[in-house]
Amino acid sequence: QLLYKKNKMIASMKTHQGFISCIRRFPPEVLGEIFVQCLPGDTYIHPGPDTVPLLLTGICKGWRQVALSTPRLWCSLRI
Repeated sequence: QLLYKKNKMIASMKTHQGFISCIRRFPPEVLGEIFVQCLPGDTYIHPGPDTVPLLLTGICKGWRQVALSTPRLWCSLRI
């Protein structure tokens, strides 16, 4: 049973690895536009600490760099 779970976990990791490697090939500009499209459509939302821009900076180093260099991602935050 333990071996079955291990093999299932390895198969799942391989499946997700392929998806992640595709995303890493996107140019930063394309990834930045995808991030902007994740923003809520309502401009009157008061973002909390767990909103899209901050979440994106916590995924990985590459996504953090793209998120921080995409000004449109940050222009709707209220302080």
